[in-house]
Amino acid sequence: MKSIKFIVSILLVLCFFSLAVMLAYAGESISPHGLQLSRFNVNRTQMMVGDTVKVSFALTNTTDEPITISSQFGVFVGARWNSISDANNRDFGHKYKGKVLQPGARIAMKASKKLDKEGIWRFWPAYNVDGQWGPFRWNEIVVKVGAKLADTSVSESTSLDNGICPVHGTKMKRVKLRVVYGMPSKREFEEMRVGKSLFPYGRDYVLAGCVMKPEKFRKGFICPQCVKARDTWITSKGRRDKISRASQASLEEFFTIMNSRDVDEAMKSMAPTMLRTTRERRAWRRQLAAIRSIHILDIHPARVDDWSGTRHIFKVTLEANVEDTSDAPIPFFGWQDNPNVRWITMELDSRRRWVIAEIATGQ
Repeated sequence: MKSIKFIVSILLVLCFFSLAVMLAYAGESISPHGLQLSRFNVNRTQMMVGDTVKVSFALTNTTDEPITISSQFGVFVGARWNSISDANNRDFGHKYKGKVLQPGARIAMKASKKLDKEGIWRFWPAYNVDGQWGPFRWNEIVVKVGAKLADTSVSESTSLDNGICPVHGTKMKRVKLRVVYGMPSKREFEEMRVGKSLFPYGRDYVLAGCVMKPEKFRKGFICPQCVKARDTWITSKGRRDKISRASQASLEEFFTIMNSRDVDEAMKSMAPTMLRTTRERRAWRRQLAAIRSIHILDIHPARVDDWSGTRHIFKVTLEANVEDTSDAPIPFFGWQDNPNVRWITMELDSRRRWVIAEIATGQ
């Protein structure tokens, strides 16, 4: 019994650690105004809607003159939601308004905010001095925020007194659902998202978070048709993961090359059908050259029924920073405020290499 309690305690500690990992900016940095940043921390890099982000940092005056902090804006946490520009401003925690920071003096900043939207959040130390803003996205830390978990096995099943599956219309079985504690895996998060509409009553357990409680079972329903649909999805997911491994790796490599701004090398990873004419090659070269940075946020196989041994399609969510050039056919070449979603087709070329065959904004 003691050994079981010890194991449970260890698992609980590990679970808590996985949720509360602190991401910190390593080292120090001095802004153009002479303020040195240190001890920049964000409590977690993966959160859920409704969680509270906690940010802390310190600023030290490294100049020989006093620095007067703006009486209107002060020192604060710069924040953006799904944006790398001024759009979707979520700044918070304005403090030290009007404070005069003497040479060598340091101020410590702490602020928190409840996250109300799913997506990519960015946080950085910010301030205003003499009407000038601190560096935009200064040593920023990125936090991914997921949708709040919906426990369909509990919330829906307890309200369905007649026990009829809302998806399949079949009679469900009343059962005891196992209560499982721990941090869900990436696959489980995806399964919960898909399962809401395809197999809401396909699991014989309930995810109850990381806080261990005495509860081991919970009354609920399970649908045999949902179980079959879930098994089919899991099998299909594993198959897609296996056969798409090479094409997805080539797709990811393409965007890595784009992010390095090696336009010539990136174009070598594109199918000849995308570069048939001088005009097309010139247009793609202009667009790739305008991309200052680009990163994959998420990637999934898409339209799998249309796949073949030489053609795969992916839904890719991207974060792009694109220069607004005068020769662009549309602003920013169609790369709007982040995130950007693209459907990308990969094909095997004559040399059996996976190359980019199409980049589309819709299915």
